[in-house]
Amino acid sequence: MIPPKAKYILVPDWASTEYKLRGNELLVFSLIHGFSNNEESEFYGGVNYIAERLNCSDTTTIDILKKLVDKGMIVKRAVSRNGQYNTYRSNVYQNLTCITENNQVKDLEEQVKELEEKIKDLEDSGQVPCHNSKLNNKVNNKTNKIVAIPTEPAKLFRSSTSPNTDKKQSKVQQTFITEKYAVTAEYKFTPAVAEEVGLFIEMLAELKHFIPDMSFRMQLQELDKLASNKQLEVVKATITNCWKSLSYAIDNLNRVKKSSFDTAAHCTNQFKDPKNDQRYKIYEGRPTF
Repeated sequence: MIPPKAKYILVPDWASTEYKLRGNELLVFSLIHGFSNNEESEFYGGVNYIAERLNCSDTTTIDILKKLVDKGMIVKRAVSRNGQYNTYRSNVYQNLTCITENNQVKDLEEQVKELEEKIKDLEDSGQVPCHNSKLNNKVNNKTNKIVAIPTEPAKLFRSSTSPNTDKKQSKVQQTFITEKYAVTAEYKFTPAVAEEVGLFIEMLAELKHFIPDMSFRMQLQELDKLASNKQLEVVKATITNCWKSLSYAIDNLNRVKKSSFDTAAHCTNQFKDPKNDQRYKIYEGRPTF
């Protein structure tokens, strides 16, 4: 008989079809994904919690968690609060976003190819002149919608004179860098600023500080308000100080420093109005010296 307050593990179909998870790996991922299927939530349950629900040993559970972390399916975070423990969160929403964008690019490329073939067939048959603007504009509109998803993110902003890094990056880091480069491409930064932003993104990936797109986009919006020379100064200061956000350098830049003697500062000495000075009443009738 099923208990009245029974709890269930929701298994998403794409976890097995797209990511080929099976058995206990599928169940552990589904359990963690159910607690952390957005960018803010995390799974705080321990190894015992998972082992009890899967009816397996703690050693088996630890091995499964390690495999899922290595595959980039979940992200592990160590917490030092009232003791040392680990939290886990699903990282699949980022991978799914990247897959969706790549599929959209492929669909648009196929549509452009079909239109180009139609134009060529019409031109060869003599039914339409080569300068037909309506069909050409249709092809151009489709082409402009294509957003390039770089297969090698590190080469998007790096010039030939920049140092070449041969560090091995995990799948999670590569996905993070690809997504943040796609966000950066929305802004018209100068090549020098774009290159520094690319280095900042790689620094975040190396630190494993995977901030969401919304937070990164808000930082770039504040950066975009500055002049190009100030933008370069902000990003370089952020990288030099190993800050995990551009906001610190932007705040330092916007903060107005006043000298120790500022004539425009509010004066704390409030002088009495001679016409409304009531202090004489206190000493009225007392002898004076």
